[in-house]
Amino acid sequence: MYKYRRKKVIVKSDLPTDLDYLQPLFHYIKQASPVKISKVVGAYNFSITDKHLKQLVNSVGDSLAKANTVVIKNDKSGSKYVPNKSSINKIIDKIRAEIFEDELITQDVTILVILLNKSGLLKDYFSKHEQIEIKEKLNELNKTESANLVQGMINKVEGISALLQAPIFPRK
Repeated sequence: MYKYRRKKVIVKSDLPTDLDYLQPLFHYIKQASPVKISKVVGAYNFSITDKHLKQLVNSVGDSLAKANTVVIKNDKSGSKYVPNKSSINKIIDKIRAEIFEDELITQDVTILVILLNKSGLLKDYFSKHEQIEIKEKLNELNKTESANLVQGMINKVEGISALLQAPIFPRK
């Protein structure tokens, strides 16, 4: 579907139908392929209009609504996607099962834990003791053969996070 090389994404094939909710992002990348990740992030976060970001959020949000995992609330500023409590609980239960019950930790759960950790949201769902255990598990993962994968995920999340927080200065 895509190839990632030298901080650029290159589209290699069509988007699988099970990922149709990512169509706005895929279309943008495909048009500009090969494109630097920083350009994609810029187009979705630092543009004069937030057209690209709104399209992606609405596409993902509508897909989640069809799956009954969120409820759409409309107001003057647009659509809001509010997760169902049961959906949140299922995800947290999945994380708990993989982290605390010595199950194989999937890439999805690793990414979710990294995102929760980096966003400061671990404390909303896990006790202090559990947070310590989760961070220890991430450190353990860094010492295994999948360390490059985990470290790569952490670096990408940190890189995108830094781009999102970077101040915008007009070019001269």
